[in-house]
Amino acid sequence: MPQTFVQPNDIQNSHFVVRGREAHHLIHVLRKQVNDAVDLFDGTGHQYEGILTDIQPQAPSASGHISKTLAIITKLHQIHLYQGLPKGSKFDFVIEKATEVGVDSITPFLSEKNVIRLRRGQVLSHQDLPPSLTPSHRQERWQKVALAAAKQCGRADIPALGSIFALKDLENRFRSHPTLVLAPGAKQTQLKSLFINLKEEWGTINVVVGPESGLSENELKWFAAMDAHLVALGENILRTETAGLILISILRYEFNMF
Repeated sequence: MPQTFVQPNDIQNSHFVVRGREAHHLIHVLRKQVNDAVDLFDGTGHQYEGILTDIQPQAPSASGHISKTLAIITKLHQIHLYQGLPKGSKFDFVIEKATEVGVDSITPFLSEKNVIRLRRGQVLSHQDLPPSLTPSHRQERWQKVALAAAKQCGRADIPALGSIFALKDLENRFRSHPTLVLAPGAKQTQLKSLFINLKEEWGTINVVVGPESGLSENELKWFAAMDAHLVALGENILRTETAGLILISILRYEFNMF
């Protein structure tokens, strides 16, 4: 059964209310009626089974009572994806698939080789970008992509979506946790040996993927100076929108997160 998203504040004392777009989908697309069962999640890690007791097609809204609260799965590890912002709609694909494979947050960044058009007539490189600059319409679309992917794959939470940052403004985050940087062609650490030696110490892991043209030599040296781990996935050069997903899947396997 497809999941329906309910705002956390709309679940009170075993009663829930579904509003807006989600209610429209529940009533007019899924054709739910009073006394029908629904699967609910609040995007923060909680899932429920509910029974509809009232439907208002014109509002639209739907309400009911919680019949069962599902067990919360405790996460021992978190994976945060930092993605060099690709061109076109590729980032939508990254958000969708990274949500499906269980990443905890997704933050786009611009690096030295990034040049991207944020709106008509405006071209920005990393030098032009102040921290946290993301056009609101683009951020809203990304949030909708993440929500739809979470509903489809049945996860209880929605990954946090960061605004666009300049790469260098993320230094504190990279220093705070073990950081794996995909760097084909650079002097890399073998993943197997890395996991054998270090994975017991890891709780939160950063995964960094450059844009289509990759990270610059200066940026790779910058990461190396922070003791980040430069890694590659075999001899083939993978697309920016798939490389991070593969590494995240490997991490989830190694850390028994499947």
